Amino acid sequence: MTQLHLIGVVVRVFALYVVITTLQAAPNMFASAKSWGADTSQIAIAALALSVPIIAALLLWFFNLSVARRLYFGGSHDKPVDLAGVEHLEAALFSALGLWLVCSGLVDGAFWIAFYNVAQAPEWINQTVVSPEQQAGVLSTGFQLILGIVVLLRGRGIAVLVRKLRS
Repeated sequence: MTQLHLIGVVVRVFALYVVITTLQAAPNMFASAKSWGADTSQIAIAALALSVPIIAALLLWFFNLSVARRLYFGGSHDKPVDLAGVEHLEAALFSALGLWLVCSGLVDGAFWIAFYNVAQAPEWINQTVVSPEQQAGVLSTGFQLILGIVVLLRGRGIAVLVRKLRS
C-alpha cells in the first residue's frame, strides 16, 4: 500500500461520514417539511437537496485516489508505506466510525428516554404533543444505533469488502 492509497482510505471513510450525517438529517427534514405544511414540490426540492451530499459521497468513494492525488502535498506519493498492519488500520478506522455512531446514538437515546419520561408526567401530559419531527428523531436514533453496532462489530469485514471493491 502506498501513501496515496492510505490517503484514499481516509477519503473513503470521510465519504461514509457524509452519507451517515445526511441520512441522519433526512427524517428530521422530511418530518419538519410535512409539519410546516410543505407541498409536494417543496418536498421534492428537499429530496433533491439531500441527493447532493449523497452524490458527492459516491464520487469521493469511487474516485478516492483522484481526490487523494489532489490532497497529497508530499513528494513521491508512490512510495510504499512501511506500516505493519495497514489492513488493521483500515479495520480500526471503520470500528472507530462505528464507535462514534454508537456513542452518539446512546446520547440521543438517553435524550429521547428523558423526553418521553417528562412527557408522561401528570403535569405535562396534556401539554406535550409528540410531533412528527420527534418521531423521526427517535427512528433516526434507532437506525444510528443499529448501523453503529454493525460497523463497530464488523469493521474488519467491512475493511475486507472495501479491499475487494478496490481491487
